[in-house]
Order: sequence, then C-alpha cells, then structure tokens
Amino acid sequence: MFKSTKEFDHAMCRILTNIRDGNTDLNQLESLLGLESDDYQDALKRLIDLNLITGVMYTKTIGGLVFNVHKPRLTYEGLAFIESHENQ
Repeated sequence: MFKSTKEFDHAMCRILTNIRDGNTDLNQLESLLGLESDDYQDALKRLIDLNLITGVMYTKTIGGLVFNVHKPRLTYEGLAFIESHENQ
C-alpha cells in the first residue's frame, strides 16, 4: 500500500515513462518496477481514470481488476504529468 500521494505519483510517473519509452508489456512492467501487485494495479487504474493513457481498460471482478491491453499510449495529459513530476 502506498504511504503517500508522492509515492503514488512517483509510481504513476514510472509507469508512464516506461510506456512512453516503448515498454508496453504491462505484465512485465509490474515486475520490472518492483511494485506490489495491488499498488501496481491501483496506479494503473488511476492512470486510466485520469485519461493519462489510452489502449488500456479495466473491468472490476470478484477477484479484483482485470486489465485489457491493446497498444498502450500516453495522452497529452500523460506527457504533461511526466513533465510536471520528473524533477521531484
């Protein structure tokens, strides 16, 4: 569980940066970033909800979130998020 909004934002920024740089295998990205599964899913869900990425959707199930991925890309807002958090 994230302990602060800054930690949450940092994880979101790391996910966005990897997608921007072409690392779009989101299953591999979770282990690459070393995030706990629940934290990774929370950050990815937030990115989708804020429209910072496209090509990724989620469905809530009894077992948790299920992500459907098809060519993830950053939106303009996603790029702006990276730029506003890179030096923090």
